[in-house]
Amino acid sequence: MNTILTATNNFSPSNKLGQGGFGSVYKGKLQDGKEIAVKRLSSSSGQGKEEFMNEIVLISKLQHRNLVRVLGCCIEGEEKLLIYEFMVNKSLNTFIFDSRKRLEIDWPKRFDIIQGIARGLLYLHRDSRLRVIHRDLKVSNILLDEKMNPKISDFGLARLYQGTEYQDNTLRVVGTLGYMSPEYAWTGMFSEKSDIYSFGVMLLEIISGERISRFSYGEEGKTLFAYEIVLGDARTHMGITWFAFFLLFTMILSFSHGEITTESPLSIGKTLSSSNGVYELGFFSLNNSQNQYVGIWFKGITPRVVVWVANRENPVTDSKANLSISSNGTLLLLDRNHGVVWSSEGTFPSSKGSCAELSDRGNLIAIDNVSGRILWESFAHLSDTMLPFSPLTCNLTTGEKRVLTSWKSYTDPSPGDFVTQITPQVPSQVLTTRGSKPYYRSGPWAKIRFTGIPLMNETLASEFSYPQDANGSGSFSFVGRDSKLSRLVLTPEGHLKRFQHSGTKWEVTYEGPLANSCDVYGLCGPFGLCVRSVPPKCKCFKGFVPKYKEEWERGNWTDGCVRRTELLCYGNSTGKSQNVFHPVANIKPPDFYKFADLDAEECYQSCLRNCSCLAFAFIREIGCLMWNHELMDTVQFSSGGELLSIRLARSELEIISNDASQDAWSNDLTPQDFSSLCFFEMKIIQTATNNFSLSNKLGHGGFGSVYKGKLQDGKEIAVKRLSSSSRQGKEEFMNEIVLISKLQHRNLVRIFGCCIEGEERLLIYEFMVNKSLDTFLFDSSKKHKIDWQKRFDIIQGIARGLLYLHHDSRLRVIHRDLKVSNILLDENMNPKISDFGLARMFEGAQYEENTRRVVGTLGYMSPEYAWTGIFSEKSDIYAFGVLLLEIISGEKISRFNYAKEGKDLLEYVWESWCENGGIFLLDKDVDDSSHPLEVARCVQIGLLCVQHQPVDRPNTLELMSMLTTKSDLPSPEKPIFVVPPVSSCDLYGACGPFGLCLRTSTPKCVCMKGFVPKSDEEWRQRNWTSGCVRHTKLSCQANSSAKTQGKEADIFYHMRHVKTPDMYQFASFLNAEQCHQGCLGNCSCTAFAYISGIGCLVWNRELVDTVQFSSDGESLSLRLASSELVGSSRTLIIAGATASLSLLTILVFSAYTFWRYRAKQNVAPNFMFINTSQDARKNDLEPQDVSGINFFEMHTIRTATNNFSFSNKLGQGGFGPVHKAEHLRKINNLEVSSVSEPPIRPQPRKTVGILGAGEAS
Repeated sequence: MNTILTATNNFSPSNKLGQGGFGSVYKGKLQDGKEIAVKRLSSSSGQGKEEFMNEIVLISKLQHRNLVRVLGCCIEGEEKLLIYEFMVNKSLNTFIFDSRKRLEIDWPKRFDIIQGIARGLLYLHRDSRLRVIHRDLKVSNILLDEKMNPKISDFGLARLYQGTEYQDNTLRVVGTLGYMSPEYAWTGMFSEKSDIYSFGVMLLEIISGERISRFSYGEEGKTLFAYEIVLGDARTHMGITWFAFFLLFTMILSFSHGEITTESPLSIGKTLSSSNGVYELGFFSLNNSQNQYVGIWFKGITPRVVVWVANRENPVTDSKANLSISSNGTLLLLDRNHGVVWSSEGTFPSSKGSCAELSDRGNLIAIDNVSGRILWESFAHLSDTMLPFSPLTCNLTTGEKRVLTSWKSYTDPSPGDFVTQITPQVPSQVLTTRGSKPYYRSGPWAKIRFTGIPLMNETLASEFSYPQDANGSGSFSFVGRDSKLSRLVLTPEGHLKRFQHSGTKWEVTYEGPLANSCDVYGLCGPFGLCVRSVPPKCKCFKGFVPKYKEEWERGNWTDGCVRRTELLCYGNSTGKSQNVFHPVANIKPPDFYKFADLDAEECYQSCLRNCSCLAFAFIREIGCLMWNHELMDTVQFSSGGELLSIRLARSELEIISNDASQDAWSNDLTPQDFSSLCFFEMKIIQTATNNFSLSNKLGHGGFGSVYKGKLQDGKEIAVKRLSSSSRQGKEEFMNEIVLISKLQHRNLVRIFGCCIEGEERLLIYEFMVNKSLDTFLFDSSKKHKIDWQKRFDIIQGIARGLLYLHHDSRLRVIHRDLKVSNILLDENMNPKISDFGLARMFEGAQYEENTRRVVGTLGYMSPEYAWTGIFSEKSDIYAFGVLLLEIISGEKISRFNYAKEGKDLLEYVWESWCENGGIFLLDKDVDDSSHPLEVARCVQIGLLCVQHQPVDRPNTLELMSMLTTKSDLPSPEKPIFVVPPVSSCDLYGACGPFGLCLRTSTPKCVCMKGFVPKSDEEWRQRNWTSGCVRHTKLSCQANSSAKTQGKEADIFYHMRHVKTPDMYQFASFLNAEQCHQGCLGNCSCTAFAYISGIGCLVWNRELVDTVQFSSDGESLSLRLASSELVGSSRTLIIAGATASLSLLTILVFSAYTFWRYRAKQNVAPNFMFINTSQDARKNDLEPQDVSGINFFEMHTIRTATNNFSFSNKLGQGGFGPVHKAEHLRKINNLEVSSVSEPPIRPQPRKTVGILGAGEAS
């Protein structure tokens, strides 16, 4: 509060920006110079805690450039403040309704504002994961930034909803007259169409510059609507008149309801209802007993659900009993003789008459007739149930506490063993006790959630409010997110259960503690860690051992654990005596914490310097928590939870493997980078994926393999595992974590967390049941499942996701790897853009940058990016264009070739569009479901996106408009084609079945070993498409190679550097040998290949489209008859003998020549030959690869380059720096190239290559 008082000059009137239903808004300036807008809740405001909490919860989770950004809040005593980014141009109404300022916003600017508001509304209703109805859209809630960009504000009345359509009923109509839709104002029914109505009103106001609430035209006093409707239908006028009358009538009715007075008490058999008909007060009995209780229940719900009982310990059996109220406001339960059986607490002598009413919230209140002051309320004396807005409180100033007390049993409402209350700690938590002992604890409150309830997602969290002041006084309540009846109950067994009525029955939406679970307080004792599983399992923290080993092994864990190595703490000490902190992820923070107002680094340093500090945690929504006592009631979840750092003796560090978060810090992650991420332990992911079983494997990409997993709570996940051989590494991994965790859109894939343990790098995503788009588009058995309408929906969804990345997100992002395999599909076939490893953030409206490393996927890369490394948002547009044409045609850009000329997909589409507008391009499997003109329009849009010049391509806003409107499209320029030569090995099946295309400067076809041309004549004419046939038929016997010797056994011939043939099948074999044996035992298996990172591939048909490279590629094993080996063996023996004799002659001659050369030298050169084979093996080189290379000792090169002196540096390349080396005795000057950095640091770990300019080269 002090910060805000200073910033606003103590809420000076000169700083006041305006006044609304919430209260006043002030301009402020923080100490760092940042300007803010402060919204201060007025004590007289009709809006209150519900709206305040709603605003905090909702707007902090939404992220869009057309929504105002909340920076934080302040809750101190009675003060409730919201702090926003400051909008220099204030609100839209200050312009359009001001005769001077309205001139500053001409029609183009107004139209831009209209479109911006519409985009914000589209995000709220459709594109955000949290679907939101605003309910108070009006011009004064549209703020304008310095560039006049509109931002929707004021989410105090907003509601969340699920699904594509939503309609609900509210018991309290809120909003602004004139903007409320008729169905909402008349019946309380609201939906997203209510916002559309408000938008329409606002649109007319922006156009006309007239205010809906003040406009009056002509003698008839026409409203703005009537003025806009030129026809002036009399029914319109009458409807509006009746609308106003109905509103007034509704308001009057809302104040009339029954009451209890001194003259009219409530007797047995009669009830008192709330004005909204939801709650009922009366007498009731349980199990048909004679005992009568006064209680409140839900009206019309069977069986009856009682939510409050007055005389819990004193039932009445007198049929003449009644509930009355005294003149001083005391409620009295009287028997027939006017004896007091129960009474409300306290007396109010100043009262001059009173009555009791049942409010619409289920609160029985005693009211002073004169002042209207509430004298007493049932919400201050709760039973076992919390209703919406009936808070648990802890007031340290007055000593008042509101708690829940369980019933003794389900048929006895007298107080039971369990009590639920909020604790006076900062931050507070909900605690259930059994007698005087703790039984269940929620964990500290973190603004919108309890840290001990990982399943408290956005939907559940949005229902709870927990304001608390700095001293620890606070109140905890929950609000109904919708109009469904709901309650929170403490059961006789001590369980907190949250019920919601579906319309036909009560459903449990939350329960804690669960029976036989880690929820039970202190199950694992001090320094014990309860692992959330079924059944629960206790373990000691790292560095601790069981206090009593035998008891621990019996499953009696309550004595907990003790340190293995005692701490040697000397305050802020350094060296070996210094303690270390071991971080543990996914934790429910232990009990007995202390709050400190520190940032993450200060939290760490403060705990390090304090020898009594045993652990700390920095939680973004709370701040710094520290522990000076035993760590009690600590739970570890499979996901979610917080990061806890425990103080250990340094010697313990040697036996602790790197933890996820520890590695995260060492990998340059900052707290804000991963504050919203879950860190998973490796063992949890191994269990979820069945130890990365091949049967769980979903696919393979540049990053590595992707596996399906299932967590212990049943949630399905997708796990992306970085391969050690992947070209992508730390940069891409970090990029993905930082970027995708901050983006929030329904057309972007959602990341749950990561795992960093040792060399393992894993990313954990939501599981997409329909995998990626390419699995449908390019599979002949599946493509019919996505007809044209579904394809068009997918196209629009991808475009919306791209619009969000480029334009609507606060983090502007260029994806750089948009392709069909990176579009995932959920259960409803909604598309989600994935794989942000190569993405880049940018600022401003336009962005262009150059990269020295071109990354992406061939075919999708724009020409300027592939050729020069320059990328911009237009690079993504190009990739979208390619993707759009693939979706339409069902053809893959990388494999498509048409006719003898081998036309690529872009050329084929261009020619088709020139000939017939592209109406026949749609995939033939779904062409019966299409709208030809819609298809042709999409083809034209695709061609506009793949134009050669970036400036000619549309931006994402223009692209979205093209896809969603019928506006005229410009004609595209002819795109750049890449036409391969007819003889190129890139042409599919150029050499036919069992033909092998040799990738050389002049490509040619040969038959595979053991095969001959099918047609000699055509082969001689270089027409190779007919391919080859076997020279000798197979004599296949199952497992013959293993058991049978002789001519009957088949063998496998191994080919290297091969592009694997088409039409392969994946086989679930664990290793290469099993792959070999599996193919050998299957007579139909023609060939196999075991590829690292993929596994076993087998071929049961002809081998088509096989290419052999000069290097790289894979190894392919081809099944041949054993007789094919005989001829080969004889030839090899003769050739081998000849080669050996020739080699011996060359070696003798070379040795003689070298001896003569050395004899001529005065001094031998100062380098030595190291065992090349040994070192080569270390570097994965074959001996023949390095037979002609000299290996120098490192100290020789250091001396020659003056320790890689900067003055010796010749230049820099992709390999690394190049240095000049001098004075290597008689050898010519050398140039030395090394991948190590300029060697200021001592002894680089590895020198990969030495490049010489003289004889040593």
